[in-house]
Amino acid sequence: ANTALGYLVDFSPAYAAVAVQRFSSARNMTDAAAALTVLVHSGCPAASACLESFGQQWRHEALVTDQWFAIQASAPLSLTIERVRELLKHPSFDRSSPNRVRALLGQFANANPVAFHDANGAGYRLLCDQVGELDAQNPQLAARLLGAMAAWSRMDKGRQEQARAALERLDRPGISSDLSETLGRLRRASLANE
Repeated sequence: ANTALGYLVDFSPAYAAVAVQRFSSARNMTDAAAALTVLVHSGCPAASACLESFGQQWRHEALVTDQWFAIQASAPLSLTIERVRELLKHPSFDRSSPNRVRALLGQFANANPVAFHDANGAGYRLLCDQVGELDAQNPQLAARLLGAMAAWSRMDKGRQEQARAALERLDRPGISSDLSETLGRLRRASLANE
């Protein structure tokens, strides 16, 4: 039913009202989250109120709050990059929580090719800036997140240039050995594809 709802809203935005109804009448978190995902990913105007309601209802459940972040970060919309920047400042975002960081930045970089690989390179810059900040606190997490850049050398020339510039910003003295190793691997992959 949740998959069918997604297809209906993709087929016609007129079905967004059905998704709002499904969200409002959901008797469990799974159905509410599925309807919310459909609304957010379709860019439906009603998504904001539903996000607020869901966030308030489940704010004391860490795993559900992670899901709330992930739903927004994986929305295949050009506005998602700006939304991720806003969510980085959200009171519930905790950079010291690896699960929360993966829910936001990991979902954005690994589950949202539309926004992450935007031709203007903003997704690459956002990820690399955040990885640079995380490196001092959690080098393993930072290096793992940077792994999302693995496909950069197979992109078109414009995206390659944007990705290369974002990666070069990370290459500075004092980075962790984990991050340095990941950067080296990404460079070697680039050379192999040339």
